[in-house]
Amino acid sequence: MRYWAACLLLLGAAWASGVEIQPATGTQVGPGAYATLLFALSGEGEVRPQVVAPEGWLVLPLPERLRLGERTLVAVTLRVPELTPAGSVHPVTLRIWDGERLLAEASADVTVLAKADFILYAEDKQEARMGEPIAYRITVINRGNLRDRITLEAEANTGEAFLRPTVLELDPGQEGTAVLTLQIGDGRRVSPGYTMITWVRARSGFGGLERKVRVTTRWLDPYALGAGGPDPTLRVGLSGSVGVGALLEAGRFASPVFRYSVKPSLSGRLSDFVEASLSTSAFGGQSPRWWPEAPSSLALGLKGPKWDAALSATTTGMGLRTGFQTKGWRYGVGLNGRYDLGAGGFSVSAVSTLRSLNLQLNASVDAAQGSRRDRFSVDYSRTLNRSLSLRLGGRLNGILSGGYTLVGTARQGLLWQGARFSVLQSLSASPQLGLYTLTLTGGTRSVYPLGVRGTAHLQQRPEGLGWKAISSVFATPLPRTSLRVTTTLEQAAGRPFEFSLNPSLAVRPPNLAGVRSSFGVGYKLRYVPADGTTHQVATFSGRLGYGNFGLSGSGNYTLVGPHAYGAQLGVRWRPWPLTVLRAKYTVKLADAYSETVGVGWQQYWGAGFASELDLEHGEADRLSFYLAQKSLFGSPFGLLVGYAVSDPDGLGRGVERLTHRFSVQLGYDFAWRFPTPEAVVSVFGGRKVGRVRGVAFIDRNLNGVQDEGEPPVPGLIVHLGGASAETDESGRYALEARPGVHTPQLEGLPATLDLYRPTELRVEEGGRYLLNLPLAPTAQILLVLFHDANRNGVQDEGERGIPYGGVRLIGPSNRSFRTDERGRALATGLLPGVYEVAPDPDLLPPRFRATSAPTRVELQPGKSGRVVRLGAAPPPKQVRTTYNPGKLAVFATLPSPVVAAGAEFEVRAIAQGDPEQVWLELDGASYPLERRDDGTYTVRVRMPPSVPTGPLMLKVRAAREAEVVETVAVATVVRRPLYELDPVKFQVGQPRRLELTLLFRASSVRLVIGEEAGVEFTSEDGYRWFAEWTPERAGAFEAYVVADGEALSQSRITVLPASTGER
Repeated sequence: MRYWAACLLLLGAAWASGVEIQPATGTQVGPGAYATLLFALSGEGEVRPQVVAPEGWLVLPLPERLRLGERTLVAVTLRVPELTPAGSVHPVTLRIWDGERLLAEASADVTVLAKADFILYAEDKQEARMGEPIAYRITVINRGNLRDRITLEAEANTGEAFLRPTVLELDPGQEGTAVLTLQIGDGRRVSPGYTMITWVRARSGFGGLERKVRVTTRWLDPYALGAGGPDPTLRVGLSGSVGVGALLEAGRFASPVFRYSVKPSLSGRLSDFVEASLSTSAFGGQSPRWWPEAPSSLALGLKGPKWDAALSATTTGMGLRTGFQTKGWRYGVGLNGRYDLGAGGFSVSAVSTLRSLNLQLNASVDAAQGSRRDRFSVDYSRTLNRSLSLRLGGRLNGILSGGYTLVGTARQGLLWQGARFSVLQSLSASPQLGLYTLTLTGGTRSVYPLGVRGTAHLQQRPEGLGWKAISSVFATPLPRTSLRVTTTLEQAAGRPFEFSLNPSLAVRPPNLAGVRSSFGVGYKLRYVPADGTTHQVATFSGRLGYGNFGLSGSGNYTLVGPHAYGAQLGVRWRPWPLTVLRAKYTVKLADAYSETVGVGWQQYWGAGFASELDLEHGEADRLSFYLAQKSLFGSPFGLLVGYAVSDPDGLGRGVERLTHRFSVQLGYDFAWRFPTPEAVVSVFGGRKVGRVRGVAFIDRNLNGVQDEGEPPVPGLIVHLGGASAETDESGRYALEARPGVHTPQLEGLPATLDLYRPTELRVEEGGRYLLNLPLAPTAQILLVLFHDANRNGVQDEGERGIPYGGVRLIGPSNRSFRTDERGRALATGLLPGVYEVAPDPDLLPPRFRATSAPTRVELQPGKSGRVVRLGAAPPPKQVRTTYNPGKLAVFATLPSPVVAAGAEFEVRAIAQGDPEQVWLELDGASYPLERRDDGTYTVRVRMPPSVPTGPLMLKVRAAREAEVVETVAVATVVRRPLYELDPVKFQVGQPRRLELTLLFRASSVRLVIGEEAGVEFTSEDGYRWFAEWTPERAGAFEAYVVADGEALSQSRITVLPASTGER
């Protein structure tokens, strides 16, 4: 028997001894990606494979044994670690063993590609005190594999945002920080509770990689915050400049002129109830008259809970305005007059604040030089139903000049809005003037793909009857095109009939090889049949862009009429992140011919320095340069140095008429804050407080009540809502706290005592509260939550903390703690005992999970010297492949198993047996998978929008001759918007950059907002789209995205008035 066994072993060794390996073709992948190498084996017998990979590389397991055939493929799949240097080459070796005998080996190289990537996050703060700046720490971690220059910028919807520094140079894996400072800014006022949205954007120096993080700050009344002394404070500001200017004209040097200016201000709280502001216009002087001129204006404002008052004064007169609010109404009274008593007046107003009554009344009287003007108006509106609303109003104007003349005007309006159409009718009548006007406006609410809007205007004047009709037709004849035709017919009273026609066409071709473009042409015709006058003008415009280079042009040419034309061509290029080059050419012929050429260079030098150089050649040549620094070395001083030279005959044609201007200006902006004197606080109403009392005691049975035998804790200082009090011999305290939600802070506690459960108290003005402080022996321990990249449960070198994550402790008391920006948290207020410590899954970053079992710790009273380190990381990619030499097989997977209906998704597959084709079957259609260089197969398809939600079986099939095999990948289909639009809140008149991210590739995207024609977007990859939009009117509008003619789900866009954010 032993003889036959030995023979079989020798025979197997002989079969396997002839193994040959055909080396795999090397591959190139980026860090963090999977590389697959295909080795071809030939031979017979059963062997054991082994993969030798660089240290730290994750190798997906191979079968323990392989049975070789005539040609066997072995796929070796490895994951390249993050931060592997760019351009480095790493050999991967496949060894074939028979027992302990090496039969063959072969190697292939994996070259690591360059990858620019970084993580951007902000410090987790959400509330700030009004009147004080707030600072956030912005952290950037270079997750690429090469040194990167990352540029930061911040944009706030209201107020001011400052970043320092704005450029970070980071090595792979290095962390850098910047400080974002936010403030409402001088001269602006917001209401308590106002939410300020700030976007911090970071841009890599390589390619177009950009990330952004949203910082949300809620500005609160400082008296609603419990920490840090919310006493009323006043701010004294002093800003202005000191400068010198010189002029050298036609070779003659004029004496330098020295100037200075001063602008003082005072603002802040006089008490908990009254705010005040006092400011003047800037005033100053210049040589040789050094004495300052008086300020031209002064403004004083006071604001209380339900009243406000303002005083304004100029060099000729002054005005006083006050307002107060009662239940359901707000009233206003104003007075104004001149110092010489030559003019004066008063005004009153009443506005309903009831939701059921929209009524406003205004009256005023103004007198000057023996005449008087009286005004009275009333406006009323009412919503009749969901589609219909009524507006009524009237005006009375009386003029006393010799005799008294009274003119009345009545107005009426009716608005109907349906799902697709809207109509507005308005009527006004002034019988004394013989003026009657009727207007009717309406049309489709949407102009895509076809829309019509029209206006009819009829007016009766003493001169006769006049009318005007305007119609506009909007159409989208082809994708990425928009056509508009406007026709106007007008017959004004006493004037001849006029006809005008204005068609226009806009085309926005798809991006080709990264080139962005848009073009537009238009035509304007004006014709007067009475005298045969005709005026025709053609217009054109165009834009081209590639990367950071942009070219734009526009022009017009008069076809019929007085000879005239005009054209403008502009070039803008950003060769480096902090450099902008631009050029502009303008030519115009109207009454006279003019031609202008200009070039410019803007440069940011770092450390707050910026410069600009401009050259303009035209009727008069001008060259100018300035260098500015807003804050010298972080001080309140700023510097501006400027130089300009000009010549009406042209530079370079002699120095006789050259004019040189030199200027140096030093600006300053000082601010001092100090508590409002108590005497002032008392005069203006005092403080808002609630009365809080309680007792501090040792709660031995942990029931929260002071039972018999539980001793008090004297000498303890309790801080709550900006107030402090010390407990007496019986442990009792009493204080007056500001309104808000507060957490008590205790000073003077023994190291072994603490509050053993979270305690909060909501204080309201005038309330009385009982807040007992049960204390118990508690423990403290330091926790560290780190990114366990290799998932071994140990914090190795280079594994950093997870900022703002969470750790959970379960034991005698269950608590969760947030980590700081370094991933650390000090757990306090824990009752002694045994705890299980683990990452809190609800407070971890997306997809992160704990990498080890919970840690058990036993805590004694006091601070533990132990540090508990806990790891978390996203789950590794799971790939399991079974190889059977010679047999046709396919395995499919989805990088993301959750897919939105209508969104694109990717399917990946590994096939064996040299299939002739691999394809995906979805919703009755077949999609071929493309073979990549690494031997894998992939395809990106769009999930049909009509697919029902829930699990969906995706079949992937492979075929070789007549043999077909299949595998199944499971996707979970969900319903969600197919795009993300940012931002969705705007202000009237402020241009904003819109960014829209699609979940599928499109060739054209348009955003239709309300009744407007729509905003056309551009894109380089078909997924991320950008546009510029400037709102013209305030309100809330329904908007929807049209991608390749398909209307997606609606969004709601809010346009705030220009004064939004001010009180």
